[in-house]
Amino acid sequence: MSGAHASHFDAAGCLTEAGAAAFREAPPGRAPREIAAHVASCPACQQRLLETDAPRRPDGGQASKPRPAVPSLGKTLLLAALALAAMLVALLTLRRLAGP
Repeated sequence: MSGAHASHFDAAGCLTEAGAAAFREAPPGRAPREIAAHVASCPACQQRLLETDAPRRPDGGQASKPRPAVPSLGKTLLLAALALAAMLVALLTLRRLAGP
């Protein structure tokens, strides 16, 4: 392990806390090569890093992203009517081009 210290990996070959900290603190694309290669191929370390970095709710659960606002019924109906009108115009154009 030339670029990463031996203290970055445990006996099983997974990242130690020091290895995880080195990965988290590195700028994107600049993590030590051996640590980045290990994280890319180790689902357990990926999951551990994701769980560690995820924001938490006060009750200890994972925080979820806020949901986007639901479009109003009026906007949805308007969009459906416009789509139907566009299809009708396209069909009428095809009929006219096809001839009598």
